[in-house]
Amino acid sequence: MTLLDQAPAREWAPAWEWAGERPALGRMPLEPQAAARVRALRRARRNAQVRAIRVRRILLTR
Repeated sequence: MTLLDQAPAREWAPAWEWAGERPALGRMPLEPQAAARVRALRRARRNAQVRAIRVRRILLTR
């Protein structure tokens, strides 16, 4: 039996697990400002895609 087998999980778990957070798909969580920036960029990309679809639809129906 090794020391890791005897030690409780909390002693060697990463700090983010101590805070009760878990990263999505094994990634470390982003800082709040970085997460907000990612959301804004994704929203902008999605809005641009929707706009392009609408323009194509308008042009195709003329």
